[in-house]
Amino acid sequence: SLGGSGRCIRDGVSTQSTGEVVIFVMVIITRKLGRSPKHRKMLMRIMTTQLIKHESIKTTIAKAKEIRRHADRMVTLAKRGTVHTRMQASSFINGQQEVDKLFDVLAKRFYDRPGGYTRIIRLGRRLGDGAEMASIQYLGPEDILGQKEHKRKINPRKIFYSWQKYAIPGEPVTEEMIEKGRRDDEEKKAKKKEEEKANYEK
Repeated sequence: SLGGSGRCIRDGVSTQSTGEVVIFVMVIITRKLGRSPKHRKMLMRIMTTQLIKHESIKTTIAKAKEIRRHADRMVTLAKRGTVHTRMQASSFINGQQEVDKLFDVLAKRFYDRPGGYTRIIRLGRRLGDGAEMASIQYLGPEDILGQKEHKRKINPRKIFYSWQKYAIPGEPVTEEMIEKGRRDDEEKKAKKKEEEKANYEK
């Protein structure tokens, strides 16, 4: 039961052997927040802009969870640092100063972080209607420095294509060739990462 907080997309596929129709259901959860789609989108744009400007805002827990999706997505766009992603962010964020801060400050702060750029702190219930309140914040520099560096796990089934230059025609592929190729691939990735980081610092 979605309780009116989602919509279903159904797609029917007919099988030739039995003639039966298999129904696939994909559920997209959205919080309606008691507003029309246009009003809800406008609200998310305004509150995401204010979060980028002040890096911390107070709202209801339902709105905070919905803002987090957009706030994290904006940082992901900023980390790419291209003209296209800047145009995408500008079409959602209200204000050129906030866009500049997103790309110049927040993107550098979260450059080495794979995700989870915001946090939600519950503040209890509001007097009057009893709505559950929360504070949504971007993580500060002090929160990033104290964390361990994220290390991605290498898939053992991943193919390292650089070993092909070490292969000898007619000879079997050895572990030594694959190890050399793996080192070459890691050096290329490290060099590319340094170049990207240098571009951000300019």
